[in-house]
Amino acid sequence: MKRLLLESSASHTGSVVAVVFGPAVLGVDIEAVANMTPAALSLALTAEEIVSLADVRGGDSRREAARYWTCKEAASKVAGVGNRLPMRAWRVIPVPGSDRVSVVDDGGRRWSGVTLPTSSAAVAAVVWPSELSEAGETRWSTRYINYRDIRVEVTHTAISFSEAGSE
Repeated sequence: MKRLLLESSASHTGSVVAVVFGPAVLGVDIEAVANMTPAALSLALTAEEIVSLADVRGGDSRREAARYWTCKEAASKVAGVGNRLPMRAWRVIPVPGSDRVSVVDDGGRRWSGVTLPTSSAAVAAVVWPSELSEAGETRWSTRYINYRDIRVEVTHTAISFSEAGSE
């Protein structure tokens, strides 16, 4: 990837893998909604995030919790800190009515992100430095590859950036 001047990030949950490539540092995470247990979330979510989940209806609260989780994990990859910061050190700020988010760490550094459409069993997020998000565009396309008894679903997501301040 370095020869192509591309950065990459990868994540997996169960048998599902998410990989992103881009011209700038990106982070990706994918997580099974079923893994969003109360014990896990008590370690990961801020008090404000826990309160916001109370406003989400039924089973969608676990999916929204997975959205918070994946955004935090992806941001930790972009920031280059991995598990060195506790997940509560990150705050996810959803953009109302969209799949976009902002992620802020305890030091006030900010990243932008988007949650991606996956199966109903998993949530994925891609996060990048905020200064690249002025005029972002996201596109998806999915291909299915069948080989004998193996079915592979490849979803292509294109997130285009422009430099801050440009049109």
